[in-house]
Amino acid sequence: MTRTRATSSLLATLALATALGRAARADDPPPPPASAPEPLWKAAKAGLVAVQGRSLGSYTQARLAIASRSKVAVTVDVNGSYLEPRTTSVQPLGLGVTATRSKDTTVTIPAGQTVTVDFLSVCMAASAHSPDGATAFTLAEREPPADTLRLMRHWRAHPEMDQSRIQAAVWNHGEDPSPDAPTRPAPDDMDLPAGAKKIGVVWGAAYVLEPTGDLLRGSPGERFARIATGVVDIFVEGANVHALCVGSPVPGATRERRPCVARYEAERDRWTLEVETVRASALRWAKDGAALVNDGAALRLLVAGRARQVGAADDAVVPTDGGALVVSEGAGSSRILRLGISWTKVTTDALDVGAALRTVALFEGTLLGIARTSDALLAIDDAGTARRIHLSSDRPLTAAELMQGASPELRARSLRTVRGGVLLVTEHGPMIRGAGAEPRHLPPVTGASFETDGATGTIYAVSGERLSRFDANATSWVPVRFKRPETAGP
Repeated sequence: MTRTRATSSLLATLALATALGRAARADDPPPPPASAPEPLWKAAKAGLVAVQGRSLGSYTQARLAIASRSKVAVTVDVNGSYLEPRTTSVQPLGLGVTATRSKDTTVTIPAGQTVTVDFLSVCMAASAHSPDGATAFTLAEREPPADTLRLMRHWRAHPEMDQSRIQAAVWNHGEDPSPDAPTRPAPDDMDLPAGAKKIGVVWGAAYVLEPTGDLLRGSPGERFARIATGVVDIFVEGANVHALCVGSPVPGATRERRPCVARYEAERDRWTLEVETVRASALRWAKDGAALVNDGAALRLLVAGRARQVGAADDAVVPTDGGALVVSEGAGSSRILRLGISWTKVTTDALDVGAALRTVALFEGTLLGIARTSDALLAIDDAGTARRIHLSSDRPLTAAELMQGASPELRARSLRTVRGGVLLVTEHGPMIRGAGAEPRHLPPVTGASFETDGATGTIYAVSGERLSRFDANATSWVPVRFKRPETAGP
C-alpha cells in the first residue's frame, strides 16, 4: 500500500514537471526566422567564398566557379553582384538570373567544394568593348550602381523577360520594363515572305521585293498584295517608294517595256513615271524625277533624260535632305561628292578626306564616317580632316564637341541619319544619338539590319523573315505579322 502511494506520488510529480515544462516552452520567444542568403559579393568580401568568372563569349552570359572557404555549407544569392574586368576597355558584367531562367538565384556551396553555375548577364558600360572567353574577370566586392541593382532585382522577379529589354534599360538608366505579355501568333499569321530581296516601310506598311520581281505591299494584320511586276530594286524616300523597273508600272503607259524608275505614292495608291534609264542592276537613290543607278560599270545620275557618271558602281550613296552624298574610296583616302538636286538642276561639290571611309552620315550638320579598315567612328571637318570620336559616350554631346576628338570608339557596324540624330550600330547593338541628348539604346537584335519608315521615322529591325517595330515607350521590339495568302479551293 505504501509502495503504491509512493509510486502514485512520483507519477504525479513527473506529470506536474512535464506540464510546467510545456508551459515554459509555450512562453519562450519564437525562434528567429532563417536568415536570407548573403549576396555573393558580401560572402566573397567576408572570405566565405572565392569566385572566378568568365564570359561565355559575349556580355550576355557568364560562368562562375564559386569555391567554399568555410567549414560549413554556404548559400549565396548571385543576383545583383557583378564581374569587373582587369581593364577599363572591357565591359563589367551584371549578374541577373540563371541560364535556365529560374526565380531562385541562390547557390549552395558545400564545405570545401567548388560549384560552377551559368548566369545570364548584362553589359554595365555601353562605351566599353564586349568581352570574349579569354577576358579575365574578378568579382567586385561591392554593390553595382543603384539603377543596375534595381533592374537586376526586377529581372529576378520576371526571369522570363526578354534579356534585350533589361539590357537596354541598364544602358539607358531606365525604368523597370513591363513584364512581357505572351503573344501567340494566330494560325493564319505569317512573317515576311521567304527570300525577300529588299524591304521598305512607309506609313507602317511593308514593301517586299521578291526574287521574281514582284513588289508586294502588306499592312500589319493584312494579306500582301502585288502592286507591280518586273521590279529590279526599290528605294524608300519619304512617303514614296521608288522602283527600278524593266518596264513602266504605270497603267496604260506607251513605253511599258522601257527600263525606268517609277514612283509609287502610298497615300494615293498611284504610280508615276519619273525617268527612263538604261538597264541597271540597282537603284541607289531617287527623288523628284532624279535617280542614282548602278549599271554594272559605274554609278550614274539620271535627271532630265540625261545620264552622267558620278562614281564607281560600288561607291556608297547616302541620302541627304537636298540630294545625296557619293563616297568614293581611294588608297587610304576618300572623296565625298555632294550632289544637290532640285528637279532638273544639279549642283556638285567634292571634299577630299584623309581616311578610307565605308559610309558617312550627317549629325546636326557635322559629317560622320566609318573607317574602312578599323571600323572606327570619325568626325570630318570642312577641310577633310578626320578625327576619331566617341559617339557612344553616355553623356550628352553637341556637334561642336565631336570635332574635339575623344578616346577610341567602339567598332561601328553601320551609320545612318534618322529623325532626331543618327542611328549608330556598334558591336553591342543599335543606339540613337541626338545632339545635346543622352544616347538612346535600343534592345540588341542578333543579326538584324535596320530600316526606317520613310513617312513616320519609326525604326524597324529585319532579321531573316521577321520584321519588328521599335516601341519607344516600352523600349522593346514588337513583332509585325501579316496574314497568310488565301488558299485556292479544290
